Amino acid sequence: MEAFEVARDDVRRVFDKVRSQGRNYVRETEAMEVLKSYGFHIPKSQLTTTEDECAKLSEEIGYPVVLKVSSSNIVHKTDIGGVELNLKNTLEVREVFRKIIENAKRSKDDAKILGVNVQEFVANGKEMIIGMKRDPQFGPLLMFGLGGIYVQVFRYFL
Repeated sequence: MEAFEVARDDVRRVFDKVRSQGRNYVRETEAMEVLKSYGFHIPKSQLTTTEDECAKLSEEIGYPVVLKVSSSNIVHKTDIGGVELNLKNTLEVREVFRKIIENAKRSKDDAKILGVNVQEFVANGKEMIIGMKRDPQFGPLLMFGLGGIYVQVFRYFL
Protein backbone atom coordinates (compact mmCIF):
# COMPACT_ATOMS: atom_id res chain seq x y z
CA MET A 1 0.00 0.00 0.00
CA GLU A 2 1.35 3.41 -0.98
CA ALA A 3 1.51 6.09 1.69
CA PHE A 4 1.44 9.79 0.96
CA GLU A 5 1.84 13.01 2.87
CA VAL A 6 -1.26 14.99 3.80
CA ALA A 7 -1.13 18.68 4.66
CA ARG A 8 -3.60 18.22 7.52
CA ASP A 9 -3.26 21.79 8.81
CA ASP A 10 -4.29 23.16 5.40
CA VAL A 11 -7.34 20.87 5.32
CA ARG A 12 -8.26 21.83 8.88
CA ARG A 13 -8.00 25.55 7.98
CA VAL A 14 -10.42 25.14 5.05
CA PHE A 15 -13.03 23.30 7.12
CA ASP A 16 -12.63 25.66 10.09
CA LYS A 17 -13.35 28.58 7.75
CA VAL A 18 -16.45 26.83 6.32
CA ARG A 19 -17.77 26.07 9.83
CA SER A 20 -17.03 29.59 11.12
CA GLN A 21 -19.14 30.99 8.27
CA GLY A 22 -22.01 28.64 9.16
CA ARG A 23 -21.94 26.92 5.76
CA ASN A 24 -22.83 23.29 5.11
CA TYR A 25 -21.04 23.19 1.75
CA VAL A 26 -17.51 23.68 0.44
CA ARG A 27 -16.90 26.04 -2.48
CA GLU A 28 -15.13 24.76 -5.58
CA THR A 29 -11.90 26.62 -4.82
CA GLU A 30 -11.94 25.28 -1.25
CA ALA A 31 -12.52 21.73 -2.49
CA MET A 32 -9.52 22.15 -4.79
CA GLU A 33 -7.40 23.23 -1.79
CA VAL A 34 -8.43 20.10 0.10
CA LEU A 35 -7.66 17.83 -2.86
CA LYS A 36 -4.28 19.49 -3.31
CA SER A 37 -3.56 18.93 0.39
CA TYR A 38 -4.12 15.21 -0.19
CA GLY A 39 -1.66 15.11 -3.07
CA PHE A 40 -4.04 15.33 -6.04
CA HIS A 41 -2.69 17.17 -9.07
CA ILE A 42 -5.17 19.93 -9.78
CA PRO A 43 -5.19 22.83 -12.24
CA LYS A 44 -4.09 26.22 -10.95
CA SER A 45 -7.23 27.99 -9.86
CA GLN A 46 -8.30 31.11 -7.98
CA LEU A 47 -11.45 33.12 -7.38
CA THR A 48 -11.61 36.68 -8.76
CA THR A 49 -14.23 39.33 -8.07
CA THR A 50 -13.48 41.98 -10.69
CA GLU A 51 -12.80 42.01 -14.42
CA ASP A 52 -9.35 43.56 -13.88
CA GLU A 53 -8.43 40.97 -11.25
CA CYS A 54 -9.62 38.20 -13.60
CA ALA A 55 -7.53 39.51 -16.50
CA LYS A 56 -4.42 39.89 -14.31
CA LEU A 57 -4.74 36.39 -12.84
CA SER A 58 -5.28 34.88 -16.29
CA GLU A 59 -1.96 36.41 -17.39
CA GLU A 60 -0.25 35.00 -14.29
CA ILE A 61 -1.68 31.50 -14.75
CA GLY A 62 -0.90 31.59 -18.47
CA TYR A 63 -3.19 31.02 -21.42
CA PRO A 64 -5.35 29.19 -22.21
CA VAL A 65 -7.64 29.48 -19.18
CA VAL A 66 -11.14 28.49 -18.12
CA LEU A 67 -13.61 30.84 -16.44
CA LYS A 68 -16.42 29.53 -14.20
CA VAL A 69 -19.03 31.41 -12.23
CA SER A 70 -18.72 30.88 -8.50
CA SER A 71 -22.08 30.91 -6.74
CA SER A 72 -23.47 29.08 -3.75
CA ASN A 73 -26.85 28.64 -5.44
CA ILE A 74 -25.91 27.87 -9.05
CA VAL A 75 -25.09 24.18 -9.16
CA HIS A 76 -25.06 23.41 -12.88
CA LYS A 77 -22.88 26.21 -14.24
CA THR A 78 -22.84 24.98 -17.85
CA ASP A 79 -26.64 25.09 -18.07
CA ILE A 80 -26.72 28.85 -17.46
CA GLY A 81 -23.70 29.84 -19.56
CA GLY A 82 -21.46 30.07 -16.52
CA VAL A 83 -18.45 28.23 -17.96
CA GLU A 84 -16.16 29.15 -20.85
CA LEU A 85 -13.19 27.03 -21.92
CA ASN A 86 -9.93 27.61 -23.75
CA LEU A 87 -9.74 31.40 -23.52
CA LYS A 88 -6.55 32.53 -25.22
CA ASN A 89 -6.05 36.23 -24.44
CA THR A 90 -6.95 39.13 -22.17
CA LEU A 91 -9.62 40.51 -24.52
CA GLU A 92 -11.49 37.18 -24.49
CA VAL A 93 -11.16 36.92 -20.70
CA ARG A 94 -12.59 40.40 -20.14
CA GLU A 95 -15.55 39.82 -22.49
CA VAL A 96 -16.31 36.39 -21.02
CA PHE A 97 -16.05 37.65 -17.42
CA ARG A 98 -18.83 40.17 -18.13
CA LYS A 99 -20.88 37.60 -20.06
CA ILE A 100 -20.69 35.00 -17.27
CA ILE A 101 -21.79 37.51 -14.62
CA GLU A 102 -24.69 38.66 -16.84
CA ASN A 103 -25.75 35.05 -17.54
CA ALA A 104 -25.71 34.21 -13.83
CA LYS A 105 -27.80 37.26 -12.90
CA ARG A 106 -30.26 36.60 -15.72
CA SER A 107 -30.66 32.90 -14.90
CA LYS A 108 -31.37 33.31 -11.21
CA ASP A 109 -32.88 36.43 -9.63
CA ASP A 110 -31.42 35.59 -6.25
CA ALA A 111 -28.01 34.43 -7.54
CA LYS A 112 -25.36 34.77 -4.86
CA ILE A 113 -22.42 35.46 -7.15
CA LEU A 114 -19.10 35.25 -5.35
CA GLY A 115 -17.06 35.97 -8.47
CA VAL A 116 -15.47 34.12 -11.35
CA ASN A 117 -13.04 31.27 -10.86
CA VAL A 118 -10.01 31.44 -13.20
CA GLN A 119 -8.55 28.02 -13.87
CA GLU A 120 -5.66 26.66 -15.87
CA PHE A 121 -6.96 24.93 -19.03
CA VAL A 122 -5.87 21.30 -19.10
CA ALA A 123 -6.18 19.57 -22.47
CA ASN A 124 -6.96 15.85 -22.61
CA GLY A 125 -7.75 15.65 -18.89
CA LYS A 126 -10.56 13.73 -17.24
CA GLU A 127 -13.18 15.64 -15.28
CA MET A 128 -14.26 13.94 -12.10
CA ILE A 129 -16.88 14.71 -9.51
CA ILE A 130 -16.33 13.96 -5.86
CA GLY A 131 -18.94 14.62 -3.23
CA MET A 132 -19.69 13.84 0.38
CA LYS A 133 -22.83 14.00 2.44
CA ARG A 134 -23.60 12.97 5.97
CA ASP A 135 -26.91 11.11 5.89
CA PRO A 136 -28.78 10.89 9.20
CA GLN A 137 -29.56 7.21 8.65
CA PHE A 138 -26.46 5.91 6.84
CA GLY A 139 -23.77 8.28 8.08
CA PRO A 140 -21.00 9.61 5.81
CA LEU A 141 -21.57 8.91 2.10
CA LEU A 142 -19.00 9.42 -0.65
CA MET A 143 -19.83 9.96 -4.32
CA PHE A 144 -17.28 9.69 -7.11
CA GLY A 145 -17.75 9.64 -10.89
CA LEU A 146 -17.49 11.35 -14.24
CA GLY A 147 -17.62 15.13 -13.96
CA GLY A 148 -18.33 18.05 -16.23
CA ILE A 149 -21.28 17.72 -18.59
CA TYR A 150 -21.74 14.05 -17.65
CA VAL A 151 -23.05 15.04 -14.22
CA GLN A 152 -26.07 16.62 -15.91
CA VAL A 153 -26.45 13.89 -18.58
CA PHE A 154 -26.48 10.97 -16.16
CA ARG A 155 -28.81 12.61 -13.62
CA TYR A 156 -31.66 11.78 -16.04
CA PHE A 157 -30.91 8.08 -15.76
CA LEU A 158 -30.92 7.93 -11.97
